[in-house]
Amino acid sequence: MWLKGRLGLGVKAENIESRMIESLRSPLDFEVRMASKKLVCQAEEMPHIIIPALLRNYDNKTDRVREGVREVLSRIVATNSGMGSVIDEMCNPSNAVRKGLHAFLGDHIGFHAATYASLYEQTMLLVAMSQRKEVPADDIISLANQSKRTFLNGEVMKAVGDIGYCLDHMKHRYRTSEQYKEYVTDLLKMAPDLTKMGVYRSTIEEPLRKVMRASRYREYDETKEIVQLRTRESQLYAALGRLERSVRNSMSERPDPPNELAADDRELLSRMQALIERFTSLVLVGRHDEAVSVLLEHLSSPEANPSQLAWRRRLERKDPSALFTLFLVGLASVKLAAVVLPDAAEDLYQTELRSLVGVPSIHLVMWPEHFLSSLSPPDREEPVSAATDEGQA
Repeated sequence: MWLKGRLGLGVKAENIESRMIESLRSPLDFEVRMASKKLVCQAEEMPHIIIPALLRNYDNKTDRVREGVREVLSRIVATNSGMGSVIDEMCNPSNAVRKGLHAFLGDHIGFHAATYASLYEQTMLLVAMSQRKEVPADDIISLANQSKRTFLNGEVMKAVGDIGYCLDHMKHRYRTSEQYKEYVTDLLKMAPDLTKMGVYRSTIEEPLRKVMRASRYREYDETKEIVQLRTRESQLYAALGRLERSVRNSMSERPDPPNELAADDRELLSRMQALIERFTSLVLVGRHDEAVSVLLEHLSSPEANPSQLAWRRRLERKDPSALFTLFLVGLASVKLAAVVLPDAAEDLYQTELRSLVGVPSIHLVMWPEHFLSSLSPPDREEPVSAATDEGQA
């Protein structure tokens, strides 16, 4: 087999690609399966060699090779890091690789993902051109990099909006810089004529030089607020993911309300109720950035972190109060997050909570506005309106 043992980094990419095609073309299913498995492993070690080779052959004319390539790519992007390695090829110098990437993203995620890749490519090309002419672009690069994290978090439409914003601003900045340089050049050409009219050349040139230096070192902050918000959203997604995985790992079915809630659990649920009220009020007046910060602050607190020692011990011994509280907090948190991270929250819900809740989508789970009812005896109405009957949602 062509990938037997560890492939050295000195092996030429074209040799690897030709051997990959040869193996995937094999009439023996066993050889194809082995080649696919090793390709997935080698993509982790040498992503910049294996992934471009796969993308270049995404539409290979040989059916068997094409099917094998697409299967391998699907397995690679099953992990967040794998998808990250794939979208890192958005600016690959090979047109065939970029074309394969756009096709793959369109088939695997949707046309919005392919649109994102195209806009990102255009943005970074313009950034490179701008940097050669000393047009500031650091803030654009920061937002473009953050848009990749937003994309990987599942918020594709937000990523498209952000990279489109980058492209529009970079175009405007580049055009303005070019127009300004042309204006200065023309003005300097007029200096001899102005001198004849009694205007000293130094009174023209020195101010222009100062303006040019100032424009060169000017700091642009149009993207600052967006970068900060997207950073907080990424942090929220990470914190939410840890919480929901704790819920899924701690229980195999939806827990029943306990006969009595522990004092610490009552306190946490009371704080959760206050969070829901504050979050709701912020969302209703359109202050989504503040809503993100409020939810992130709550999920980052020790009391809401199931990895804390006291939490872990109670969950390990299957404490009914701890399990029930963790379930309520987890479901309510992902429901709140669905307002500001609709796609990412849906993905987490489907992966971690749907089997416990039963409702087909987080967006069909009712708003957890009566959380304090969880402090009532179990024969009273339950606090979280995650209806187990899909029709009630």
